[in-house]
Amino acid sequence: MIRTAEKSVMRGLVGENCQVNSFHHQAVRNTAPGLKACAFAEDGLIEGVESSGAGHILGVQWHPEYRASIDDKALSIFRFLTDNA
Repeated sequence: MIRTAEKSVMRGLVGENCQVNSFHHQAVRNTAPGLKACAFAEDGLIEGVESSGAGHILGVQWHPEYRASIDDKALSIFRFLTDNA
């Protein structure tokens, strides 16, 4: 489960909370310039980043492609990316 940041693009896509399938051995500790953290695991780990300014940058640390066929929240991430490509 992740929690999204208030007023984030991610929150607009998946809501305040979202079930995710996160399994990774590396994670974002600090965001790069131009990015902001927008999704967090229950332990505070950054699970998503997005552009902090203009633009359509969105990155996730989970695998929405595995859930897109059964979860509209996961599918909304792909819709965002294709709509803004």
